[in-house]
Amino acid sequence: MKLDKLRLGKSALTDKIFVGELNKDKEYWTIKRDITDDFIGAVIDRWAGFKETISTSDGKAYEISVKQIDKATPTITQFNEMLKTL
Repeated sequence: MKLDKLRLGKSALTDKIFVGELNKDKEYWTIKRDITDDFIGAVIDRWAGFKETISTSDGKAYEISVKQIDKATPTITQFNEMLKTL
């Protein structure tokens, strides 16, 4: 596997992050590896406690930040799921 052929992608079905090679028409993976945990770890290391605005090649701008939370405090999604069980 040559580094210049490696591509990064996210599964629309599972939200897992993959690195690997695509076929010549870029329609499917010929070889891939799940790097979700490594990717998330790198994002946390890069943006923990920081906020940064980045721009993509198509001119869109995004604000990225990572904030550690107390696991004892449920997220909005977790809270909404708990309400559904009542």
